[in-house]
Amino acid sequence: MGMKISMDMDMKVGTENMNMKMIVDMRYRVTLTPTADPKEGITTMRLEPSNIEGDWDITSPGGHMVISLRGSDMKGTQNGVVVIDTAKDIGAAQAQELKKEILPLYLSGQVDLDTRGNIKQFRGDIPFVEFWTDALASQEGFFGIIFPERAIAVGDTWQESLSLKKMGQVKLEGDGLRCTVTFTRQPNVVVQGRSLSVFNLSAPFAHKNLTGSMEQMGQITRLNISKFDRRATGTYRFDPEKGVLTDGTMKADANASMNALVQGQALTMGLQMEMDMRVNLLSEKTESAQPRTAPVQTPAANVQR
Repeated sequence: MGMKISMDMDMKVGTENMNMKMIVDMRYRVTLTPTADPKEGITTMRLEPSNIEGDWDITSPGGHMVISLRGSDMKGTQNGVVVIDTAKDIGAAQAQELKKEILPLYLSGQVDLDTRGNIKQFRGDIPFVEFWTDALASQEGFFGIIFPERAIAVGDTWQESLSLKKMGQVKLEGDGLRCTVTFTRQPNVVVQGRSLSVFNLSAPFAHKNLTGSMEQMGQITRLNISKFDRRATGTYRFDPEKGVLTDGTMKADANASMNALVQGQALTMGLQMEMDMRVNLLSEKTESAQPRTAPVQTPAANVQR
């Protein structure tokens, strides 16, 4: 699984203009192992992340910072100068601060999935539950797709409803943004001799006059959001014979106009954001190099051959 977020933020405070650009790319493996037979349509699985990697590229008024994370080791430079290298005990405190938000990714816990792919509940340590709840809040189900209860033929569509409460660093107040996600079954494709079912996703929205908040450097700023637009598209491929999702991608781009009051001064902000989320089923050959567990199973779709 992986997620890449790119943000470009233009800010103006009084007569001063500032720009901040940030690219974050996180990649990790997830092992899902059923802990018992399904009960009343719910399967409980142990969720174990591993092979955690991340890259940050941040440009701000303070300079240019490039950071890489491989497992527990982090390296970072600021304006070309090494400021973090945990293997050499350089910048350990700064590295720990940067890793705070993703520390729960190193935890294992449990997730309950129903037969359609809905996440019913995360269970485990509070940081684990909060992290995964937040990380998957902007997509449908654990893998980004929820299958309907009825059979789906090529050309058929179905819709699901999603409530977005966070986009990047911006947290939205209240019930969040209601978004309708439309799935459409496409013609099958043959990959390595196997016939795969293909599903496309579309989830655009446009909202005005929202309120939210953003945390930076430990300070929370309340925001008035005059405009928040987003477009999202995706493609998922499913192997109906094996009953597994083989791969999926979702791309989204958003832009927002915001204003706030910071220390008595008016702040205006324009935000452009791109998100790229992806999931791929590891091959049995790849898995054989890892501790042996059950493959990542998705609910069997009602797919008409």
